[in-house]
Amino acid sequence: MKIYNRIIIALTVLAFGVISWFIFSPYAERNKGHYPKVDESSEEGPRGEEIDRTEDGKSYSLDWRLRASDLETPVVFEKEISPELGEIILSDLRLIFEYDTHYSINENVPVREFILNDVLYRSDRYLYMTGPGRRHPEQIRGEFGWLVDIKNEDHIVITETLIDSYRQAVELSTRHPGIFEQLDDLVADLNNMEQWPKDFDEVIEKFYLYQEASQIRENLKNHLDEYVARLSGYVYLEPSLLSVVEASDFFETKQDAFWVKIDRLKDGIVSPGYQAVYIDGEWRIFVADY
Repeated sequence: MKIYNRIIIALTVLAFGVISWFIFSPYAERNKGHYPKVDESSEEGPRGEEIDRTEDGKSYSLDWRLRASDLETPVVFEKEISPELGEIILSDLRLIFEYDTHYSINENVPVREFILNDVLYRSDRYLYMTGPGRRHPEQIRGEFGWLVDIKNEDHIVITETLIDSYRQAVELSTRHPGIFEQLDDLVADLNNMEQWPKDFDEVIEKFYLYQEASQIRENLKNHLDEYVARLSGYVYLEPSLLSVVEASDFFETKQDAFWVKIDRLKDGIVSPGYQAVYIDGEWRIFVADY
């Protein structure tokens, strides 16, 4: 689902959920802490479920089960967040871990303390998610995977640092909605290369040529078919919200400029794709040399 549309849909679903909660609130308390099992008869099955939306102490908690390989575990937020932000975070985490098929738990890591609903928890266990090509944003590393035991069940902590990273990403998408809509268009374009024009002057507009632009342009002109062939043959994946970062300082410009890494999938393996840059009002594939 497209990045910008995921934000809009999450807000819409949350509005309906909040209304439903008020209507059925007498039942919400009874069902608190209940986690329905994933249907194992499904070949793929859901990798995550938003279930009961409840308020517990100071922290807003969305009960959600992460599924990867034979792992199923709920998550808990370290700090109070809005229901809307909670929905967006969970949706993006499912996207990030979509192709992770294995996990391991390190039980010998330095202790990290968390205060959850006014209770102090000490965690010395960390969950590592792996798969055929990792596409985890930098902000995830060291911030997603800490395990705490709540009512005899392991929960993954969504740390305050990770929550803040998501809040900044959502604020960025709110300030620049067009950037995220155009990014969806770029990913769609990469997945439709057979429809690219054959004219060099039209195709070259899809690329941002950095530094020795004239030399790169000449090289690409002589080997354009070869270069496009290297790009094609993959499924380009929707980036995480966390993947879009500001790049105005890098390009030494006062106008809006952003980076994003677009990963790609082939034969079940996720691999690094290409950097794209948003500058001069549009996204283009970044080419530093050729």
